Amino acid sequence: MKASVQGMLAVPDAGISPDGEVLFLWKKEAHHFELEVLPNGQSELFYINHHSDEMWEYDYDVATTLPGEVIHQLTPFLLYDN
Repeated sequence: MKASVQGMLAVPDAGISPDGEVLFLWKKEAHHFELEVLPNGQSELFYINHHSDEMWEYDYDVATTLPGEVIHQLTPFLLYDN
């Protein structure tokens, strides 16, 4: 994921569920973004904008580059742009 974005992502909140899922969470103002890593190695991305109610989910292979629309949604969570 780091290789996909131009800039540095803010450090997320993180935790482990009782089922062994690892959750990374970024929140900034109306933006909410999650990366969930499942015990079987699959990952899911989730985004919601609480002002516009825009919401989407995306199955993600952590070995691949993120698609452009996902990278665009990460912009609020960048510490700086290159």
